[in-house]
Amino acid sequence: MQYLKEEIREKILSSALTEFERYGFSGAQMQRIALGAGICTSNIYRYFAGKDKIFAEIVQTVQLHVSTLIFERSKEAQYGGKDVKSTARYLAKEIVDVYINYGRQLLVITEKSHGSNCGNFKEKLLEMVCQRISSDICPEVDNTLTYSISNGLVESVFIIIRNHEEPKRMEELIRCMLVFYFDDLENRIS
Repeated sequence: MQYLKEEIREKILSSALTEFERYGFSGAQMQRIALGAGICTSNIYRYFAGKDKIFAEIVQTVQLHVSTLIFERSKEAQYGGKDVKSTARYLAKEIVDVYINYGRQLLVITEKSHGSNCGNFKEKLLEMVCQRISSDICPEVDNTLTYSISNGLVESVFIIIRNHEEPKRMEELIRCMLVFYFDDLENRIS
C-alpha cells in the first residue's frame, strides 16, 4: 500500500491554484494540474475526488475569513463607531487584510469561480455587505440605493486590490474612496 505524501498534495494544490488563476474553474484541466505538479493525472485522484474538491480546498480559508468579517462586530469599535462610514472602513480594511494573506485565492474565488460551487461568491459577498450597510444606515433607505452603495464599495475595493500591490497605497486609495462614498452620506441621502 502506497502512502499519500503531503508534499505531493501541496504540489497539486499549488499547480491547481495557478491553473485556476489562468483558466478559471470552468477552463481548468486536471491534465495541466498534474503536469504542473509533476505527477500523472491518475495520481491526483488518490488525493482529491475531482477538480471541484481541489477548488474547494484552495478557497475554503478565504470563504471562512470573508464570511466571518462581514458579521463580526467586535472589532469594529477601533474603526470609529457604528455609523456607515465606520462599517465601510472596517469591511474594506478587512477585505484588504484577507487579500494580503490569501491574495491569489481571494481573486480566484471572486473572479474565476464560474461553474464551481462558489460561482456566486462575489454576489454573496455583495449581499452580505449590503445587509451590513443597510443595518447601519437606516431602515428607511431604499434597498436599491443601499445595493448601489454596497456594490460601489465592493467593486472599488477589488479594483484597488487588482491594480496595486503595495498595502500602504491600497490603504490610501481606499481611504479616498471611502471619503467619496461615505462622508456625510446620511445627510446626502435624506
